[in-house]
Amino acid sequence: MVILGLGSNLGDRQKFLTQAIEQLRRQNILKNIRVSSVYESDALLPPNAPADWNLPFLNLAVCGETALSPQALLRALKAIEHALGRKPTDLWAPRPIDLDILAWGQHTIQEETLTIPHVGLLQRP
Repeated sequence: MVILGLGSNLGDRQKFLTQAIEQLRRQNILKNIRVSSVYESDALLPPNAPADWNLPFLNLAVCGETALSPQALLRALKAIEHALGRKPTDLWAPRPIDLDILAWGQHTIQEETLTIPHVGLLQRP
């Protein structure tokens, strides 16, 4: 089972979350999808972040099964982010959609572009 974290703190946040879930289903990225309740959280910000970055996130978690490898799943998630309007920005900048692989069963992965469980998992509400 794969657990993804979805978040949005720009624009129509609920719409971006809904569209991301639709893409996960439509592209058969995840099967047997279960979706958590939506909750709002404060933005996690680095020291000295611009004040306009302090926008609350709408968040949810999605779990399901995938036939993709971890790197292929990461590429698919990045493609969805791009399709929904996410542009390359500073790491902590506001964004219309953020898709993260939070956990993957009991697997632990430490690669240059991917860490599972997610490095910030324990910092999230």
